[in-house]
Amino acid sequence: MASRLVCVRCGADGPLVDGRLCPRCFLETQGPGRVPGSIAVTRCPRCGSVRVQGRWSPGPDDVVDAAVQVLTSALRPWEQVESLEVSGAYIARNPATGSLTLVARLRVRFRGVEGEYEVERAVGLELRNQLCPACFRRAAGAVQAVLQVRGWDGRLRASERRAVEELIASVPNAADAIVEVEERREGVDYKFMDQGVARAIAAKLRSALGARVVESHKVIGRRSDGKPKTRLTISVRLPFFRPGSLALLGDKLVVIESVAGGRVRYREAGTRRRNSMDVEEAWRSLRPLPPEAVEYGLVTAIEPGWIHVQLLGPSMDYLELPRRGTRVEGDVEVGSEVAVVRLGAQNYVIRRDLAGL
Repeated sequence: MASRLVCVRCGADGPLVDGRLCPRCFLETQGPGRVPGSIAVTRCPRCGSVRVQGRWSPGPDDVVDAAVQVLTSALRPWEQVESLEVSGAYIARNPATGSLTLVARLRVRFRGVEGEYEVERAVGLELRNQLCPACFRRAAGAVQAVLQVRGWDGRLRASERRAVEELIASVPNAADAIVEVEERREGVDYKFMDQGVARAIAAKLRSALGARVVESHKVIGRRSDGKPKTRLTISVRLPFFRPGSLALLGDKLVVIESVAGGRVRYREAGTRRRNSMDVEEAWRSLRPLPPEAVEYGLVTAIEPGWIHVQLLGPSMDYLELPRRGTRVEGDVEVGSEVAVVRLGAQNYVIRRDLAGL
C-alpha cells in the first residue's frame, strides 16, 4: 500500500502514488503514461477492417470506436498505473485547418490506491483508406488507374494530404473504387478499379486546389479479343499557391484570394486591383516568393511620408521606407508585426498574419 504522507505539490494528506505525489498531482505532472501525440486509423473501405499494430482485424462501424481501438493499443501506462483504458472519446475538427483530433477521456487506477481517476488527452487523428489483404487479393489485377499526388516541390505536406483526402471523400463511389493507397516518400499513390472515378477526382483537384493534371497510359497486357489492355496513370501536382499566399506575377507581388472552378483569383498586394486566370496560366505565370526576399520586423513609427520598421532578423536593420514607393497590405499601425518585401524600387509592408508565408 502507498504511504499516507503529504503530497509535496499540493499538500494533500492521503495515499501517494510514488511516495511524493497524490494521484491528481501525479496525473497533472506525469500523466498516466505514454500517450501518442497522434494516431492514424487505417480502415479497409470495403469490409471495414482496421489495421492495429500491423494486423488487420474486424473493425467497428463507428470511426470513433475504430480510433479508440488504435489509441488503446498504443497506450503505455507508467509502472505505478495498474490499469489504463479509454472511457469515452469524440472527434473534433479544426475549422481553420481541417485537421482532426481525437479527444479521449482516460480512466486510471493506480497500484495500491483506491478509486478511479480520469484525465483528458487530445490526440491528432489521421484517417486512411487501404484495402486489407483479403480484399486486395479479391481485387488483384483490377487496378485500372493510378492517381499520383505530389506537392509542387516534391514533398506532400500534411495539410495538402488532408485537403486531398477530404476531396476524395466527396466524390461518389470513390472509397469503393480504391484498391490500395501506397505511401511514397514524395507523396501518395491512389490505385483505383475505375478510371472514371480517378478522372473525376483529378478534375476536382484541378478545379478546387489548382492542381496540374497530366494523363498517360501504359500497356499491361492483351484482352481476349487481342486489343491492348492499358492502365491509366494520372499525375497530379499540387501548386505552391493557395488562398492567402503571396506570389510573384512578373515583377509584381500578388495575393491569392481564391482557387475555385479551375480559376485562380488574385489581387495586387497593397491595392484593390483584382484579376483572375485559369489554372494552366497560373502554373505558367506565377512564381513562389524567394525566402530571401522576405524580412520580418516591427513597425516603430508611421509618418506622412515614411514607415519605420525595425527588422528582427540577423541584420537587425532599421528601415525607413518612403510611402511613395511602399504598398501596405492590411491595417498596419505602430507595434504591428509585418513582413517586408523589397522588389526593385517597390516595397511592400504586409501585416504578418496576412503574409501567408
